[in-house]
Amino acid sequence: MDMALITAYQNDLALSSTLRDRFTTSIQSTTDITPYITDISSQAIDGGARGDIYTARYKDGQVAIKSIRMLPTSSSPRRMQHILREPTNWMRLSHPNILEF
Repeated sequence: MDMALITAYQNDLALSSTLRDRFTTSIQSTTDITPYITDISSQAIDGGARGDIYTARYKDGQVAIKSIRMLPTSSSPRRMQHILREPTNWMRLSHPNILEF
């Protein structure tokens, strides 16, 4: 077996573990605002490779909600890394129009 391939795979596993740990930590420190989200659109208004965007209401304003697309066929280690990285990226955002994660 190719040693470079083995090393890449081991690095992938280590990164996945790190991302899982970060994700778990970040989720534990968040507040669930789901009960306060209303009027979620039935159709996505936009989307990309990893998710769909819906409109909804939160408190007195209209908001956009990103729903991460997770299909049973998309559970490859690389796909899981992208999914676990998503909330970490959201936590880094700082903008008046983006709710804190």
